[in-house]
Amino acid sequence: MQTIGAAQSVPLPNPLPPINEFRTMILSDGAAVRLFVAALHGESQPLGTLVVALPLSKSQNFQRQILLNLSIVIPIMLLLSIIGGLFLAKRALAPISAITQTARHISVADLSQRLQLNLPNDELGRLAHTFNAMLDRLDRAFQREQQLTADVAHELRTPLALLKTQVSLARSRPRPVAVLLEMMTCLLYTS
Repeated sequence: MQTIGAAQSVPLPNPLPPINEFRTMILSDGAAVRLFVAALHGESQPLGTLVVALPLSKSQNFQRQILLNLSIVIPIMLLLSIIGGLFLAKRALAPISAITQTARHISVADLSQRLQLNLPNDELGRLAHTFNAMLDRLDRAFQREQQLTADVAHELRTPLALLKTQVSLARSRPRPVAVLLEMMTCLLYTS
């Protein structure tokens, strides 16, 4: 048996893994190694067995370093993602907050307020535009209603004033009871 390099001072593990298989093993000095066993053949006869051992200490240190870095980086990235997500959500929902505030301030007494938002032509922009168009329609409807009420009040003033005058005049003239009863009877049957 012949050994090369640092393997001269380390005894081979017993038992060796099967031929053409990789195995991780702990040597007698406590070092973890990755072993590979291969059979060597000459032209017609076996020459021996080749055992290759690679120390795992460097790869284990590398793995520990990766795990340590990930245990630091993942929480930091998660925190930054949460902060970024909250910032973007707040920014995206700010126009909705403005729409809500404006809607709260609009009343029947003042339908002239509109949403003054510079929004792109996306769902939220179309919603704000539709809301403003609805307010325009409501404002025009209320103005028409106020105009109709004013016109009706004006039109009713003249007949009411005329009736008031006639009633006052009728009350001021003395009439016999029979005439008053006849007038009341006529009023009852015409109603």
